[in-house]
Amino acid sequence: AHAVDADTESGRTAPWVASALVLGPSLAETVAETGPLPATAVIWITLDVARALVPLHDAGLAHQSVTPGNVLLEPGGPALTDLAISKAALTTSAAPPADDVFQLGNTAFYAATGRSPWHGCPVAMIAAGEESGEPDLAGCPPALLPTLKACLTADPGLRPTAAEVLTMLSGVAGQRPRSWLPGTITARFDEYREFPPEPAPVHRTRFPYLRRPPSRLNLC
Repeated sequence: AHAVDADTESGRTAPWVASALVLGPSLAETVAETGPLPATAVIWITLDVARALVPLHDAGLAHQSVTPGNVLLEPGGPALTDLAISKAALTTSAAPPADDVFQLGNTAFYAATGRSPWHGCPVAMIAAGEESGEPDLAGCPPALLPTLKACLTADPGLRPTAAEVLTMLSGVAGQRPRSWLPGTITARFDEYREFPPEPAPVHRTRFPYLRRPPSRLNLC
């Protein structure tokens, strides 16, 4: 999601970043409710997330949290949110960009199949270098298989860069279709355009931060 304002250095307050609010469900929520997505939708989600990673990696940073819960869906395409930026992200011990590519492979496979490449381990919990054995890519759409297999390679040095993922998938993606998501998903966008939903009175009393905010911004 696009950042619209930030204060990470003044010291007057805790560091914060305000990003444009994405009015759509997460990929995790969508797959859990409607099942795996068509191959075309997954290809475009993977392309757009890789495109979001390229400038970040060019700046020497890694997102560190490319998970289905951090990919939000909108009619025009997905948005990658919750950059795990911190002091650690600016040090040499920070996660390398290759780990983002690994997480992208996990996320794309989950979107296409509804499961993790490693059975028994939730996709959001798999960290690069901590997986065991070879990934089970059964059920992966053929058009995605070579790219995801490369992204999930155990050796970080053999994984493609985010820019190379773009190149690998651009040849099979073609032109983005006007309806790139199933109707069961696009029908829900109207619900999100009515943000913010009014919380139940009991929640307004117990949790004041749930009251209707004055602007459509995410503060993180």
